[in-house]
Amino acid sequence: MRKKIFGLFCLFIIFFIVLIPIVSASSLVIDEGKARGYHYTVIKEQNEFKWEVGYHNEITIITENENNNNEVLQHFRKAVNEINTKIFQIIVSISYILLVVTITIFFYKRNKELNKGSGAIIVIFAGIGLIYAIVNFIYLNTAFRDAEYYYSIILTR
Repeated sequence: MRKKIFGLFCLFIIFFIVLIPIVSASSLVIDEGKARGYHYTVIKEQNEFKWEVGYHNEITIITENENNNNEVLQHFRKAVNEINTKIFQIIVSISYILLVVTITIFFYKRNKELNKGSGAIIVIFAGIGLIYAIVNFIYLNTAFRDAEYYYSIILTR
């Protein structure tokens, strides 16, 4: 008797877990992203995708079709995601440079001197971090330009 009640209870719970999301999900957010004012949200409603694309407070809603499905909207999404990635990489590289400088100052105060070999190694490590930061800053600038370009195309369509 207890096994039947437990089995019915489990079946009842499974129905709620499976049926409630199916019945209540008329629209589903597939993807969203924000970066320095640019933002997008991809929403699936029945058999079509709607994009909410914007810059600061301007929002444009676009229904995906043959003219824009795999071109402009996807490029805009990639540019916004690239902005976030490059900002994170710049923060990491600047933190790395600060770590190298902090360690150098710590060992210099401790030993009161730096020999030529350790100085060269410190300059190489700091230089690697600086080059990484500069390269990512250039890519960040490109991502901003891409997002601006694709957003302007979206607005004109």
